[in-house]
Amino acid sequence: HTHTHIPPQKQTHRGMEQPSASTPKRSVRSRFFHSNPVGKGYGRSQLEEARLRGSLTVAVLSADSLATGGSMQCDPYCTLRLSKNVKPLRTAVRKRTLVPTWNEVFCVDDVDGAENLLFKVKHWDRWPNNRTFGQASLNLHTLVDGQEHDLWLELKPQGRLHVIVTFDDDSGLFGLPLADVCLREGKSVPILVQCCVREIEARGMCDIGLYRVCGNTQVVTDLRNKFNADSSAVKVDRDTVPNVHSVTALLKTYFRDLPEPLFTSSLYPAFMAAASTSTTVEARLRFFTGAISNLPKHNFDTVVFLFDHLARVLSHSEKNMMGSGNLATCFGPTLFTPAENDEEAMKSYNVLGQIAVIQFILDHWDEIRISLCGQQLPPLSTPSQPPLTAALGSAAETPAAAAA
Repeated sequence: HTHTHIPPQKQTHRGMEQPSASTPKRSVRSRFFHSNPVGKGYGRSQLEEARLRGSLTVAVLSADSLATGGSMQCDPYCTLRLSKNVKPLRTAVRKRTLVPTWNEVFCVDDVDGAENLLFKVKHWDRWPNNRTFGQASLNLHTLVDGQEHDLWLELKPQGRLHVIVTFDDDSGLFGLPLADVCLREGKSVPILVQCCVREIEARGMCDIGLYRVCGNTQVVTDLRNKFNADSSAVKVDRDTVPNVHSVTALLKTYFRDLPEPLFTSSLYPAFMAAASTSTTVEARLRFFTGAISNLPKHNFDTVVFLFDHLARVLSHSEKNMMGSGNLATCFGPTLFTPAENDEEAMKSYNVLGQIAVIQFILDHWDEIRISLCGQQLPPLSTPSQPPLTAALGSAAETPAAAAA
């Protein structure tokens, strides 16, 4: 840990705004990782909770409205603690004040799996049991990667603490919740998904067995490691990855490794029930359109982007031999299978139902897309772009801006 004092006259923090209800937040779902390597039973069957990794910078600025208990004796200082097993960091003591100003910065090189940051404002005393004025806890999962958060934390039972917190996430890409990845990258659809889809559409649409033929396990492993290190710097072009089937394998692996399936665990039972219920095509269309529109924003954008691509693959089925049934067999378990620790979703586990849902969506994607986005599928000559989200009532972004 490193600790720095900021003289008040030199205290400068750029681009820090008070958080509002519209401020994007990191998903609070725990991160997960797979203990087995690529190509050896990869899937959600062996999910384990991952340790949150990354560096943390905390500027402790000031406090006010402290609960003094009627005592005018007030020599406050602030402590920070990431784990019960780690000695807390602490500021200097400010003498005889109810509105202390510290202006001190603490840097933690690795949060080492901690989930919360605990603040306590105490009164210094020569006796061991220093009185606590108030305390507050900050969930690290609510911090957007790399962004400075200017926060007034409510102390319990009374008071406020002014801090500025920045978390630089070093967690790998694979196994992170989809929303975490999109927020970290500043995209509506993960960079990996966009890169793979565009490369496949550029040179693989007529390859026989696209998405069915296995890629090179070692190549997929190497690409996975590179995307985990820096997704924005990885290339999957012909010179880097000669076999396009390795690119399709990487894309499927990414979706398989999501801690929650793309169509979400909460909607999974409803999708499976719809697949097994005898009803009209029109009723199924209404249900699937409504269910997709109720997905979280980043899931919705990614579903539309992916199914636009799969619809284009399907349009070349006479050459690539990948009809809707074959594509559904490849993507049903990949996009729907819940984690084994999700007992509620596992109650309705149904591989045939997963395949049936994907095949139905593919066969009727033109109609579903018009209902969702208000426009038809762009032709293959148009570069694939993340979709507009205005249909969901969220702030729409232009395709060019979303892909930037």
